[in-house]
Amino acid sequence: MNRILSMFEKLKRKEEVALMTYLPFRNSTNLNTLDLAKIFIDSGIDILEIGLPCWNPWLDGKIMQLNHKLAISGDVTIEKAFKITKKIRDLYPNFPLVPMANYDVIYSIGIKQFITRLRDIEADGVEIPDYPFVYLNDPHNLYK
Repeated sequence: MNRILSMFEKLKRKEEVALMTYLPFRNSTNLNTLDLAKIFIDSGIDILEIGLPCWNPWLDGKIMQLNHKLAISGDVTIEKAFKITKKIRDLYPNFPLVPMANYDVIYSIGIKQFITRLRDIEADGVEIPDYPFVYLNDPHNLYK
């Protein structure tokens, strides 16, 4: 059974709901992304959604746009983001991790490469809020 289904089964038995928290990548400040991930997970969240940095975060509000801008200006690349996510996976092998990326980020590094990187970090899923599969019949087979 995968980590997300396992987590939901455990919560269902306890008649509890899941708490999914969003964590944007940060540059090297007092608390970096890895530190914050540890704090979130150790505090009892159930799923960690990790926002990969995007240079055009038009879907997000002002605060998230600022987080993306700070990450990119702090030299957080997609590759660095995947490496940090892999560190989180290594520290928490049974914890559900779901990266979130805008479609332009995925397209720019290549769809096959992106999927390969998701497998490398053992992601439990991916959220792509602006992927147009509903309107364009899944043009790049990401849904499949």
